[in-house]
Amino acid sequence: MGEPLRASLKRTQPDVKSSSNRRWLSLGFLCAVILFSPVSWAKSQSQGTLMVLGDSLSAGYGFSLSQSWVSLLAQRVQKADDLPIKPNKVVNASVAGETTAGALTRLPALLKQHQPRWVIVELGGNDGLRGYPPPALESNLLKIVQTIKETTADVLLLGMQLPPNYGLQYTKAFAGTYAQVAQVERLPWVPFFIRSVALEPDLMQSDGIHPKAKAQSHVLDDLWPCLHHWWASSPKTEAVCNPPAALSPTALPPTALPPTAGSPATGLNTSD
Repeated sequence: MGEPLRASLKRTQPDVKSSSNRRWLSLGFLCAVILFSPVSWAKSQSQGTLMVLGDSLSAGYGFSLSQSWVSLLAQRVQKADDLPIKPNKVVNASVAGETTAGALTRLPALLKQHQPRWVIVELGGNDGLRGYPPPALESNLLKIVQTIKETTADVLLLGMQLPPNYGLQYTKAFAGTYAQVAQVERLPWVPFFIRSVALEPDLMQSDGIHPKAKAQSHVLDDLWPCLHHWWASSPKTEAVCNPPAALSPTALPPTALPPTAGSPATGLNTSD
């Protein structure tokens, strides 16, 4: 009777080796499910809204808004799966003819409506074309940036340059405004964001200021590496872009628009 009892006890004892093997098989199966599931860890994490606060250079002036670099950006972001972090929505809050003062007035409502995580500020060109004093441009840009940062959103500043018929002194002071704002607020920035197309007559409209529709992809291609690093390195404490240097103030062709920077309000002589 003792022999059958020992055999029975032996059969009821757990097989430690078999149990361990089953656990490893289960773990391996779980890893395989994770690795080969439709949602891959390698894909981008879409986080928050990107808002572009700009003027006609971002509003599709002279062609369909769907052809603007901002619309092309929205399409590229949607397709990009190789970015660690990217926006899940792109809002174009740009208005043709917008000045920094006008944008500053619109900004609080835009921030409340869209609650962006990232904001591209592309403004100042119309201030320059109207001959507004660079100190006023700097003050407005600083207020715009500070208002955005109060919401904890990150800011990328896109700079502009004026044609040489606005005078060397004025064009240098105007271009220097963006560098000053970026330094004070420790922002990533691009000195002249349409630099690669500005000297190509075939890519510019007849006014010499606005890129054509076929130039928009070139503008985006130049900005893309900067945007990639900007999203991935939020929040920012210093410049992260490494854009090409700004052009010489005399490198741009004269604009077809009449300069207005000689008005007494500018305090600058445009004939230098």
